[in-house]
Amino acid sequence: MYGLRAESQAKTVIQSFPQSAILATDSVFKVILGIRGAVWGGFGEQLWITSMVIHIYPHLIASGILMTFLTREMPLFAPSYRPSAALLLVALLSTAQVRCSSDGGPSGPDAGEMCLLERQELEATMVASLEDWDRDTDFTLLLEEAQERTFTHALGDSDPDVLYRSASTSKWITSVVILDLVTQGILSLDDHPQDFLPWWPRTGYQSEITLTQLLSFTSGLDREPLCINLPGADFVSCVRSIQEINTPALPPGESFHYGPTHMQVAGLMAIWASGATSWTEVFDAFRERTGLFSRSVYDLPSASNPRLAGGMHLSGAEYMEFLSALTDGLILTEPIRREMVVDRLFGVRIDYSPVTEGLGQEWHYGLGLWLECDGVTSSCTQEPVLSSAGAYGAYPFIDREGGFFGMVAREGNLTSFDEGYRLVTALRPLFTAWASADCI
Repeated sequence: MYGLRAESQAKTVIQSFPQSAILATDSVFKVILGIRGAVWGGFGEQLWITSMVIHIYPHLIASGILMTFLTREMPLFAPSYRPSAALLLVALLSTAQVRCSSDGGPSGPDAGEMCLLERQELEATMVASLEDWDRDTDFTLLLEEAQERTFTHALGDSDPDVLYRSASTSKWITSVVILDLVTQGILSLDDHPQDFLPWWPRTGYQSEITLTQLLSFTSGLDREPLCINLPGADFVSCVRSIQEINTPALPPGESFHYGPTHMQVAGLMAIWASGATSWTEVFDAFRERTGLFSRSVYDLPSASNPRLAGGMHLSGAEYMEFLSALTDGLILTEPIRREMVVDRLFGVRIDYSPVTEGLGQEWHYGLGLWLECDGVTSSCTQEPVLSSAGAYGAYPFIDREGGFFGMVAREGNLTSFDEGYRLVTALRPLFTAWASADCI
């Protein structure tokens, strides 16, 4: 209903513009007339008018006329503000607005100003959407797009350098640390535990387990001994307990069970294959080779018995450096990076997945990370979002189609697994528009 009123008010403001500017609004008004009933709420109405005026006549910003009008007519943060309206508006306007390019569109300083104003408008809307988010704890959102432009916004006591408990966000890191040894030729994805662990069975199902199956949680080692969560337990002895408690063994490669046991075995293989004495030594060597994670540590439940699938303290800023190194091809070789994102769940039975239980979806899995495409009856052949959500709601991801990656850094309660994912999913149209705003 308000769409007609917004159109009328915008026309009133623009009546004082030069004739050329008025003519330039024609195509924008046609868009408004076609979709005016799609958005609800006072902020949506305001954003319609703001976007039109900004993109048609940007110098009003400098003159203060626009702000005077908005202050008098519609307070910026009206109680009826709804992020969904803002997102729809951004998505729609991004297809109709004048872009700063050289393909027949505007050129010169005005085009550059318009593009920069578009970017500022998007970032202001992103900030408003985050501030309005109904959050259960403070968090920091960090984004980076292909041209290395970044966006960071922290709420409350959170900031990019806070060291949070990782929960399952460490799975992606652990996998890459082990895959780095594969890159060096120290390990192979076809290696078996008994190649390095002298007490591991050399016959039966457990002897058939490969490093690939350990990193994709399809090894059949589903039962978890208590020692994984005991600070004083011995790491090597605990891995041996994993082998013993999973006897008789399940056939590897037939089922997916999301849990910590697989990576503990893979981690011990990495320790002994590399000639190290502990996981800390393996991780330190990785940090020295890559320059990553200078402050992050594996220390839960203890440094001597770290839970590799969820036992780190890490910061959002350092996780972003890790994601940047992956996307820029600075760590791992290209063939190994491709192996990391191969769908390992095609035709595999899902015995336990927090995504299935928490989100009702059946995402696929690579080597230590989720491939966000649904349904195990078909292969994940598109370019899915890559992610590794943690139990405390943190959510690192790479959106390959959208051209950006990011991290929701936070530590909520243990039932908040989906919080970071839901935030990014709700605001993804806005983030995608931000990532595609290419100002020269």
